Amino acid sequence: MKLALDKELTCVWFHLEPLEPRVLLSSSIGEVGQLANLTDTVQSVLLQQSYLSPVVFALPPSFNGPDPAVVRIGNVQSDRFDIFLREPGNKDGSHGAEAISYLVLEAGTWQISDGTLLEVGPLLNVNTWETINLELSFGATPVVISQVQDSGGAPYLKTRMSNITGGGFDLALEKPENATSPSAAQTIGYLAIESTTGQWDALVVRAWNSVHNITRHWSSLGFNASFITAPNFFASLSSYDGADTTTLRYQNLGPASVQVKLEEDTTWDDETKPHPRDDQPPSDRRVRGTGRHCHADTESSPDSGGAAVGHPRRQDPGHHPMGTRHRSRRRSDQ
Repeated sequence: MKLALDKELTCVWFHLEPLEPRVLLSSSIGEVGQLANLTDTVQSVLLQQSYLSPVVFALPPSFNGPDPAVVRIGNVQSDRFDIFLREPGNKDGSHGAEAISYLVLEAGTWQISDGTLLEVGPLLNVNTWETINLELSFGATPVVISQVQDSGGAPYLKTRMSNITGGGFDLALEKPENATSPSAAQTIGYLAIESTTGQWDALVVRAWNSVHNITRHWSSLGFNASFITAPNFFASLSSYDGADTTTLRYQNLGPASVQVKLEEDTTWDDETKPHPRDDQPPSDRRVRGTGRHCHADTESSPDSGGAAVGHPRRQDPGHHPMGTRHRSRRRSDQ
């Protein structure tokens, strides 16, 4: 089915001038880096330090090759992780080099010196729709990004989110359109951060939720700032307005803007025939066990934010043991 409905998008970007291939964030809570040649071949990324409970984010991929592709993460260890691309089953599986930025953060609740709050966590055994209750109480809707942390399950596997509020969000897995059974439960990583334009050590950090929707046509997103080099760019879909399996791609990432669009897999058809899930009411589609995918929201961020150099400090040290977050399963009759 054609992508008739728009999707909302969540974006986070980090910028350092001059742009370095890897940047270690203060207080040992994370690092950010780039890969220029990500393919379907598994690559191992060695981290600059060890973590107790690292959570990895690396999405979306660039659009050097037109076949649908998602970034998969696996074998997450204290000092490394594996990363590779996967295409849906109706493609040949071989995918050329794409560019990607990656962000590794220690699980927990944090605050950087300009006051920006963020929460990072792993969620165990996620499959069908669940309501995730955040530990922090965000005064406004946070920017949320999520990604599968395991390499198991369906190869072309993503997360999908909806109903993001200051207290939580809904989350599920999404498989290809032709999938007829649920995926095996996976570990999901999520990042919730206040909308901000601020500074984290030498990095300029910006996080925002979209004020306009993203479609299957290229849309330009401005950063409201101009830099010498392009930033590390992360984005995730944040709404679920249609049953079609959808992912996000980007191109023309520059110092002032980036282009993004939705990409739908064609495992069910060539996008011209009705999909079986489209015959069901929205409430049924949202709780089916066939999985869902991750959304990204892009909204204009404030004109200015905290400018102090960030020295992140953890709130309530040791409060979040590895792999635990409070959540409640969405009832099937909702």
